[in-house]
Amino acid sequence: MKAIVKVETISNRTFVIRLVVAAVTFTVIGFTVGYFGPIYLLPDAGVAPVTGYFAAPVGTLIGILAATWGSMKGFKPTAYMARVAVIAAIFAALTLLQFLV
Repeated sequence: MKAIVKVETISNRTFVIRLVVAAVTFTVIGFTVGYFGPIYLLPDAGVAPVTGYFAAPVGTLIGILAATWGSMKGFKPTAYMARVAVIAAIFAALTLLQFLV
């Protein structure tokens, strides 16, 4: 007996919405954590806020990759958002971790 796997196909409009939401979410997370995180963790470092400017484009790329991956896999919206939230939390933790090492 073969297992039948249902893959949900999404429209182009849904893909674009997922792409934009993920890219904006990761950009905001990257900038916020990269800019304000070092200010609170290393208040005497003068270059700390500049990292937000570098973390934001990285966040945009990660958001685009996460949206593309989630859409290609055909995840339902709840499963897709859960995976995006986990990836965003890992990205934020890694951005902060670079200042603690």
